[in-house]
Amino acid sequence: MLQSVNDGNTVPIKYEAQLIKVKYDEELIGNILYDGKVFTKVSDFIDYNKEKFGETILDKTTDEVINLETIIGDKDRLKEVVKLFISHYNNRKEQLYGKAMYVAYSRKIAYEVYQQLIQNEEFKNKVRIIMTPNNQDTVAMSNIVGNKHDRNNWIKEFKNNNLI
Repeated sequence: MLQSVNDGNTVPIKYEAQLIKVKYDEELIGNILYDGKVFTKVSDFIDYNKEKFGETILDKTTDEVINLETIIGDKDRLKEVVKLFISHYNNRKEQLYGKAMYVAYSRKIAYEVYQQLIQNEEFKNKVRIIMTPNNQDTVAMSNIVGNKHDRNNWIKEFKNNNLI
């Protein structure tokens, strides 16, 4: 790591975890089909599993069945994430020289966060999504993800400290 920093290929990373509370709406999650039964409420599903398996397997089973992307990617929550990201970035850029990176739970969430960030005038032409294309991406997302040539140009841009 130190050698790549000395060569200028990478920079030291300052990681600061930021948490936004996750809330879930029973209706947002929809019906849960599990073990031949339909659960209309998450609480009913959890109670069923407590009775059947006890506490030890409950977390794993819940994670497998409930679509966490739906909960984590809730529009109101993502608005809070973007607000925190912008605030945190603005506070840190006064103290440290460099750029910022956001790592998302999924491609869909990364795209949603990107869409919200570019609504902010300060970030409009400074934000990039760096990920490989996927044949299931929407046309709009494909245009933003770009092709290999685009990504190589963005990597060069990212290394250029004059573009901060």
